[in-house]
Formats: sequence, C-alpha cells, structure tokens
Amino acid sequence: MDEVATMPGKLLILILIVLGGLRPKAQTVGVIDYTDEVQSGYVLFAPTSTGDVFLIDECGQQVNMWEVDGKAGLMGRLATDGSLLYTRKQPSSVFNGGGIGGSLISYDWEGNFLYSIPLADTDFHQHHDFVIMPNGNVLVVGWEYITADEAKAQGRAIVNEAGLWSETVREINPNNGIEPEIVWEWRVWDHLVQDADETLPNFGSIVDHPHRIDINFSNPSPETQDWLHVNALDYNENLDQIIVNCRNFSEFWVIDHSTTTEEAAGSEGGNAGKGGDVLYRWGNPETYDAGTEADRVFYAQHDAHWIPDDLSDGGKIMVFNNGLGRPEGLYSSIDIVSPIMDGLEYALEGKKFAPSEPEVVYGQPEGQEQFMFSSRISGSQRLRNGNTLICVGQSANFIEVNEDKDIVWDYVNPAGVFITTQGDIPSNANNVFQAIKYYYDFEGFEGKDMTPGDKIEINPIDNCDLVLSIEDMANNQIQVQAYLVNNEIIFKNPDRLTLDYRIVDIMGRVIDVSKRSFHADLTVAMNASFAGIYIVQLIHQDQVVYTNKLINVYE
Repeated sequence: MDEVATMPGKLLILILIVLGGLRPKAQTVGVIDYTDEVQSGYVLFAPTSTGDVFLIDECGQQVNMWEVDGKAGLMGRLATDGSLLYTRKQPSSVFNGGGIGGSLISYDWEGNFLYSIPLADTDFHQHHDFVIMPNGNVLVVGWEYITADEAKAQGRAIVNEAGLWSETVREINPNNGIEPEIVWEWRVWDHLVQDADETLPNFGSIVDHPHRIDINFSNPSPETQDWLHVNALDYNENLDQIIVNCRNFSEFWVIDHSTTTEEAAGSEGGNAGKGGDVLYRWGNPETYDAGTEADRVFYAQHDAHWIPDDLSDGGKIMVFNNGLGRPEGLYSSIDIVSPIMDGLEYALEGKKFAPSEPEVVYGQPEGQEQFMFSSRISGSQRLRNGNTLICVGQSANFIEVNEDKDIVWDYVNPAGVFITTQGDIPSNANNVFQAIKYYYDFEGFEGKDMTPGDKIEINPIDNCDLVLSIEDMANNQIQVQAYLVNNEIIFKNPDRLTLDYRIVDIMGRVIDVSKRSFHADLTVAMNASFAGIYIVQLIHQDQVVYTNKLINVYE
C-alpha cells in the first residue's frame, strides 16, 4: 500500500480494504468480509419478497438493478444479450404452493419491459426454477393438476379429494414474446409404477423398476397435494439431459432431453434408449425400495446441477443439501455426487444407483467452523478459480469458500421490502432463492455500462471500496490512453512523450511497472493472476498524466 500512497503527481489513488478483523461490530449487511481470493465477477440475486433484481460487484456496489412489475417468482437469470428473464408470481385458484410463479417476463439492460409469457392456467402452473438453454429456449417446471379420480385410476392409495399436483417440464421457445411455443414436454404422470393394485397396467415391483416413479411414495403426507415439489432444473448440453430436483422425494432425477415429446411419454427412444423414464436418481434409495430411511442422504435439498466440464469437479452434480430433518442435527451442506457412467448408462451398485456416498464440499454440524443452515431455498455454484459460491437463502447470506473451505467473501443481502440500515438485522423479507455469479467476460455485458454505483444498504461501511481522488492535472491536454485487448494493454502515445507506466490491483499492490521509459505506442501483457479491476497510470516527468480503471476478464 505504501507504493501506492507515494505515487508521484497530483493524482492520488486511495484503496481502502478493511478486513474482517477490523470491521465495526455493528456491521450486519453488505460485504462482511473480503479477500483477494474472491472470484471476480458480478452476483445476480432477487429478494423473495419484492420485484427487485440486483447485480452487484465484489464490493457490494450496485452495477445494475431492475424494478420488476409484480412480486418475485423466485428466479432471475441474464440472457446473452444482457436482458433479464424473471419469473413472476401469478395468483391461482388451484395452485398455492411454495415457490409459485406463473409467468416469465423479460426486461432489457436499462429496465425497459420487453415481453411477458403466461405460464399458468387451471391445469398447469410454473413454479420455482427455469433454465435458459444454449439455443435460447427456456426450460420451465410446472405443477400439473390431477383429479382425485385420475390419481386413483393410476393406483394412488391415499388421495386428497381436492386432487393431486404432479410435475411437468416444458421447453419453450419465447420468440420474443410473439406467439411463444412449447417445443418439448416431459410429464411425471407418464412414468409411474405401483405395487398396490395388480389389476392396473402400471403394477410392478418397485425395486425392479428404478427408472419409474412410485405413485405411492409420499413425504411428508400422502394427502399433500404438492406431492413431489420439484424446485430445481438444470440442462447438460453435452449429454442432452436434464436434472429434475424432487424435494419431497429427497432425490434428483436425470431424464433424457434427446427424445421427442412422444418418446418422452414412453419408455423407448432418445439417445439413452429409455424414452422419458428416469435415467439416474440419487439421494434416497428408499423411493425405489432399494434402501431404508438410514440410506437417505438428502433432506429438503435444492439446486441440483451439473458442474460445467471445464471447472474443478466438472461433470459431477452439486446439490445444496438443506438438512431439514437430518438425524444428526439441522445443518446444511454442499454435496457433490459423481455418477458412474458407461456411455449414457448410469451404473447401479446392487439395486442402488452409484455412488454410495457424496463428497461434502462445505458444511458441518452446529458449533463447528463450517456450520450453516437454511431449511428451504438456497443454492451453490462452482467458480472458475475453484471457489464455490453458496447462497444460504434463509439468512440472505452469500459466502464464497475456497478449496481449503475458508471463507474468502461474505455478503448479507440488505434488500427486502425495505432496505436495511447498517447495524440492523435483516428480516425474512431479505431471503434469496439463489445467487448467481457472472464473470466479467459474460457476453451479455459487452457494450453495457458496468460502472459500479452505491452500495445497497443504508449507511454503508467503506470496507471494500476503490476510491479514486483525482485532482486537475497540469498536463491535461496530453493525448495518451490505455486499453485492454486480448489480455494485453495497449498504450497510445501520439505525442511520443517519454512515459512510464504502473499497474495496481484492487488490493493496492503494484503488479507491474515499466522497467524503462518508452517513447511510442507500446503493447504489454496483462500480468494479472486473476480477472478483476486494475488501475493503470502513465507518468511523464514525475507527474501522473493519465489514469484509468481497467477490467481484466481473462484468467
């Protein structure tokens, strides 16, 4: 920091980093802790109580914010053009479960309304999660209404007379809101098995049909209308498969997306040859009679998803295991499941799908260092530098942990129905379903104004601020500049001045300095260990004549 403070010229660069041990005791929201191990990028999140969606940088400064008409249907994601897709709650006379959505709406970067797609009627109602696919289509999950008579006809032994909610996954071509089209569909109701009524065509031994769903498995109660409560989706382009996370079964399912809709209704077709039957399931072998309650691993889990192939643990499946009802105590954990595959065939160990145990990335019982607990919502994300971003949804807390399980970034959401004042405790209105980090090189940011604004909280603490205090410079007519191209800094020096350069990172460390002066245009490699924000200075005759903030997006 001394090198920065003594830089020559009238330009003063002051970088303030107050680490956790120095923070005021009253700090309750915003950036609680920050280290230089944090993965650079922007975090998108939506409080569950409002229609607001926020994009913040590592210092908790607001980069963008969308005021969405209506209340959150839990999720927001950014499209590759920088627009926001968002699920909005729609009231229903039939469906009223947790995570209810009902419409998909789109806003551009500036917050202008683009279109709305209704996804709710008396037979189908979108809820919880959605996925933007590489082709621009959107996967959504929705409740499907089943009458009591229809449920009994499929062998359901105990039925709520008000009916049953099954689950359906639909792929929708939004078409910019102009005549959106359902291009693919998969229904749980097409893949049932039961051992209660041998007169019905879906009768069979549950354990001998692990690729089907037992219509009589129930948690917490057989009379619960929201029988399955799917709360997460993910799509794997390489496998052309979908994860469907079933909270009430304490397991996730993998299904084949390569089928046609007709094949998805049966047990043949698609790349895996099983039609729409479940290819793989994991978390609770009791659901298909291959184990007991003692074999159960997941408890009210959320956000089951594949880790991208190019990241650490790529190809494995990461889950936020909420831990509600966990026998050894209520605590949440981040679990990784590594399926064993032969081509597109998922291996069994005896009657159970392999492996027998997950790898625990983070999370320990109460009283231990890694304790966290959220009985509902929440999620996680593996990042480029090997870190894992965790959204502990009920405490509105986002933490980023490194591979040694140390917290390298800690943030508490201050936004809810009201904005929290620093020092006050956030309420349940600040809960967040999921937080998603987007890297600096995300194509949706190209050409957008990414200048950070103020922090969200009232009376913020300056514990992670990059503050530039710029006085008028004597040589303000000198035409010099610097910019990044392909991880190289290009210095333009049309007046052929004798110049030196200096590059400083956000922690105040000088990471590069010219070894000798240059007199013309110059190109140098950006010798930065991580993507992030950097300050570059050009110095002429012991005075700083140029300064600029550069965002390095390469790693």
